[in-house]
Amino acid sequence: MKKLAFIITFCLFNLTHYSQIVFSQHFSKERLRIEYYISGNNTEAEITLANLYKEPVWGGNEKNLIDTFNFGHYKIEVFDSMGTTLIYSKGFSTLFQEWQYTPEAKIKKRTFIQWISIPFPKHTIKVMFYQRAKNNEFYPIFSEIISPSSPEIIAEKADSFPTIEYLKNGSCNEKVDIAIVSEGYTAEQMNKFEQDARRLTDTLFNVSPFKESKSLFNVRFVKVPSEERGTDLPHKHIWRKTALDTRFYTFETDRYISVYNYAPLGKVLANVPYDQIIVLVNTNTYGGGGIYNYYSVAVADHYFADYVFVHEFGHAFAGLADEYDDADESNADFYDITLEPWEPNITTLVHFSKKWKNMVDKKTPIPTPINKGFDQKVGAFAGAGYNKKNIYRPTTQCIMRSLDKLEFCIVCQKAIKDIKGKFSVYVFSLGDETFDNEFKDVKQKVKLSSIPEAILRVYRRIFK
Repeated sequence: MKKLAFIITFCLFNLTHYSQIVFSQHFSKERLRIEYYISGNNTEAEITLANLYKEPVWGGNEKNLIDTFNFGHYKIEVFDSMGTTLIYSKGFSTLFQEWQYTPEAKIKKRTFIQWISIPFPKHTIKVMFYQRAKNNEFYPIFSEIISPSSPEIIAEKADSFPTIEYLKNGSCNEKVDIAIVSEGYTAEQMNKFEQDARRLTDTLFNVSPFKESKSLFNVRFVKVPSEERGTDLPHKHIWRKTALDTRFYTFETDRYISVYNYAPLGKVLANVPYDQIIVLVNTNTYGGGGIYNYYSVAVADHYFADYVFVHEFGHAFAGLADEYDDADESNADFYDITLEPWEPNITTLVHFSKKWKNMVDKKTPIPTPINKGFDQKVGAFAGAGYNKKNIYRPTTQCIMRSLDKLEFCIVCQKAIKDIKGKFSVYVFSLGDETFDNEFKDVKQKVKLSSIPEAILRVYRRIFK
């Protein structure tokens, strides 16, 4: 009882602490886009500030300013002018961090240009960037003091592109705003882009749990014309002049298409509110890409275009990991099997209680054998995260693993639902107990998450 009483006290404190962050005290309705260079190799990363842009609309939430999911390979934190009060945070991943796991990163350095958006500050702020270390903890790699009146902030009017509000359910500050951007569509092909975007948007919202929560989203189509149709196919020596310069063969993987130069994407979206960005490419070649809180890239015309669109959005929106076990992938050693991955739909069983263990029937063995007795069950099945063993997935089939079924498994569905939650609360435990039963009456109102390991170590020493 003493342990549980402490948990409740900590949760109430956490809610009270974050409720004190009032958007209007710290931020305006505009957006600050921070463009930066990130350089390094497989073991190090360095950030250098490139440009700051003031843009007319902040499309994010104005109430939930602190990200408590602890997802992503990077994190940005914004502090007040004293550098003591956290007023905004967000976890995300990048193309650079994926490159760090390639063979090339072991022998040379590269530089990527990237950007991230935050609400525009009313007062001087301190911005901190963190990278997730191999031990799964975040450490700082860059900081910058930014004044809202700085002459270095570029406030010139950016080009606007025709935009269609296909799905409008409310204010951009209250809904999840998806911006679907055309790539490889010529000016004469914008009707095709609109048709493709409508079809794929409708597909997404016919899949659970998006089907049941359609009213929580806004969707806009942004018509950005390209000089030529299609995209680059470097492995076939085909190059196209397109607005966003997308290309297949990312990190020598035929089906991986990416926006390698991230800067133009920020410019074409300067006047558009967004929480999630989808780049829709006018090609019939199979492929896609999705990076958490960064973007997703999908192709329009392949037979499996619907599957790819939904699959990649799962990466970008909810941080879902790939559940296939292709050992030939360039990032086959992406996961350290001695640590629990941050992605919600895979596990090394190191801290399985923090994942979906409470959704597994007590009669189901862990690890779970792949046979007819368990193929309809939730368990821990070997083969995920590009590894055939040691990394486990929740079910035998899911859209994050295969194209056989246009459906998220029950664990992935829960992870997606959690992203749309209104509150996040820490649950403190000296062990792996999550006290799910004690909090079951509020699960629909709050998201329960564990305290970061760094904090836990301190409390374990105190209450030893």
